[in-house]
Amino acid sequence: MRCRASSAGDGGNARGAAEFRAFLVWATGRMTLAQAAATLGVSPRTFIRRIQWCWHVKPGMPRPTSPCSAVEADGTYVPYGWCLLVAIDAADGTPVAFQWCDTESRAAYARLFSKLPAPRALVTDGGAGCAAAAADAWKDARIQRGLNDKMCVLFRRVEVTSSGLACPAFPDSES
Repeated sequence: MRCRASSAGDGGNARGAAEFRAFLVWATGRMTLAQAAATLGVSPRTFIRRIQWCWHVKPGMPRPTSPCSAVEADGTYVPYGWCLLVAIDAADGTPVAFQWCDTESRAAYARLFSKLPAPRALVTDGGAGCAAAAADAWKDARIQRGLNDKMCVLFRRVEVTSSGLACPAFPDSES
């Protein structure tokens, strides 16, 4: 047992780091409260008390100093009525900004885009709110709809029949 009366350095906050890791695994995974508490060797009630501070952690992200050549932006809905908008650098997939909102609206995307210098291009799913906010915030940025969303539109137009695939929205190439 160490008395910690003196040390060569603070050694970081090992207990806080362990608590935060246990909190993240519990909050984002399938672990029960009792299982998460066991990872710290405490009771469920003590676990709740020890991780209380974790609910108040606000992730930070430094603002980019130079514009990305292309930014990908999209939203994902999470439980309890929240949506997380994320912008990533299309070149390397690094997150560059995020914004919590209730829906993927023009105002929410405007707040997201206000955190970034204007890129040359924006890749998006084609949602009206995102496109409108980008047109307002980044006048010269080219807006490109993502390939994944174009494929979804294509597959919706393709009909599967007993004889194979038919694509009534597009003319036959053999004519």
